[in-house]
Amino acid sequence: MRDEQWKEILTRNGIWLLIAAYGIVLSFITVAKYTHFLFHDFDLAIHAQTLWNILRGSAFGSVLGISFLGNHANFISFLLAPFYAVFPTPVTLLVLQTAAIAFTAYPLFLIARRTLSPRIALCVSALYLLYPGTVYTNLFEFHPTP
Repeated sequence: MRDEQWKEILTRNGIWLLIAAYGIVLSFITVAKYTHFLFHDFDLAIHAQTLWNILRGSAFGSVLGISFLGNHANFISFLLAPFYAVFPTPVTLLVLQTAAIAFTAYPLFLIARRTLSPRIALCVSALYLLYPGTVYTNLFEFHPTP
């Protein structure tokens, strides 16, 4: 194999290694934060109850006293409901959010690779995953937006 082919293989494996490392580390941190009662807001409770109610055919949320469709219409909750049906715990939401944020690095890598070298594109993806705003979004409970 030529040098360029090896660089491409290493870069391609590097992006998946970054995604896996981010997913594992941040999932561990968010689950530890959840199990040690370190959340200070009630957003996770709202979304966990919303999914629980969706699985039972209701859109009502007693935490806010209104239908969740009338507050913030997060239709992605309907797509998350099957995962929540299999693992009905708020931890499911935290891990799914972490996975979604982690996998966002791959399309970013592909976009950056169009105009930059593969190694620089890998660095762009790494910077995205290490960006404090990304990490804070991941650690601040669960939100369907990410």
